[in-house]
Amino acid sequence: MTVSPLFRLLIPLPAVLVLGIWIGKNLPVGGTVAGHHFPASADSGTGTAAGETMTGNSAAAGNFPAAVPKLSGLSPAETRRILRELKTPAARQDAIRQCLAAMPLEQWKGWVDSLFANDNRDDGKGDLAAMAERYDLLNGLFGAVAAVDPVGFMAIQNSEGERNNDGESVTRVFVMQKWAEQDPAAARAFLTARLTSGKSAPGLEDSAEFMARAMTRNGQTGVLEWAATLPAKERAAAASAALGEMAASDPRAAAEKLVELKDIPELNSRNLGLNAGNLAEVIASSLAKSSPAEALAWAAAQTGAMRQKGLNGALKDWAGRDFEAALGAVSSLPPDSKTAGLSVLLGKTQPERMPEMARLVENQPDGPDRAEASSRVMSVWTQHHPEQASEWMSRQPAGEIRDSAISAFVRWADVRDPEAGLLWAGSMSDSGKRMEAIQHIIQQLGPKAPVAVQPWLDSNPALTEAERAQILQKMNQPR
Repeated sequence: MTVSPLFRLLIPLPAVLVLGIWIGKNLPVGGTVAGHHFPASADSGTGTAAGETMTGNSAAAGNFPAAVPKLSGLSPAETRRILRELKTPAARQDAIRQCLAAMPLEQWKGWVDSLFANDNRDDGKGDLAAMAERYDLLNGLFGAVAAVDPVGFMAIQNSEGERNNDGESVTRVFVMQKWAEQDPAAARAFLTARLTSGKSAPGLEDSAEFMARAMTRNGQTGVLEWAATLPAKERAAAASAALGEMAASDPRAAAEKLVELKDIPELNSRNLGLNAGNLAEVIASSLAKSSPAEALAWAAAQTGAMRQKGLNGALKDWAGRDFEAALGAVSSLPPDSKTAGLSVLLGKTQPERMPEMARLVENQPDGPDRAEASSRVMSVWTQHHPEQASEWMSRQPAGEIRDSAISAFVRWADVRDPEAGLLWAGSMSDSGKRMEAIQHIIQQLGPKAPVAVQPWLDSNPALTEAERAQILQKMNQPR
């Protein structure tokens, strides 16, 4: 696979700096450039819409301030030098736009790539200022392409034999992002036609998220309705991005929309990395900044992952600011939500208050939420007062709640007190969890396992012969 010089520039740098490409996305753009017209229907999917040609640019070279330097005809090295000396983002982008507007469209791709073809990646290595300057230049390039003729540039990116070129895919994403900010209506029409045609080029599939975010940020209506017209993967990405952006500016509206959309299959797909639970956490966290009680009530009214994640979003910052108020609000919730809320608060509880929190958990109805809260009690308590935690655990009746507490204790005791961990693990009711806990201790002990585990086995714990054989095999396997 051929990788363009532009993409090779991105490969070695830290991911956090790659995000620097986004930094200048709202920078002002100088000059006046006419919009490029194209039909809404797509052709075979090569990137050129029906009726388009690749022979001209929609911007005239004379539409730029006189002070902008001319770049046409200069070597790539000289061009880079001049652009880097232009410290004003608008001036840098104007210079690039002027050069592109005066150049035949077919030369654009080569010119863009040539700016970095001989760039030494070791220059300025570790110099964050130099890296930031390089990304400023990239940002100007993408913005200029989007301002002058994004449709034409998309077409020449789809050169034969390079359809799956990684560098071209990355470039499409960032040009689409810039275009969505500069001319959202045209960009949306172009992207919609390509995505719904089923033949969109690599990179365009990833642009639905940027488009939805830009549309929401700019106050456009109908973003979620637009997302609903896209194929499944892009629909999920666009809807999630729109709701996430909406959560920052209008969390109440985002909360209402999420409830409407929560059953869309794409928003509940682990394969797509998006789900309604994660969005509920983002929305509740944003709403809690202005109205934590309202955020908590909204989260508690949800079900499943949306409730658990939403409670986490509503409580995580509130508990840090005012634990007593958060605890009081959680204590007034219905039993199922109360247990889930207590589970969140345990991570914010001071060690000296663990007996009180443990009693609250102990008084909740049986179920998965109480089991999770019981596990969190032990995770926090054993870090500070393992004796108290063990004493509380010993009072719990056999079953899921006790097993969850023991599992958390074993994770603490694995190498600190493996003998105690083994005694507790062997008393678990669920055979699967029992063997999982025992094998965890053996794994953590490593070569020391036989010395620690064999005396416990010789004490005849209540194990089946199959479990005993499995433990011996795990304990004596080569390490």
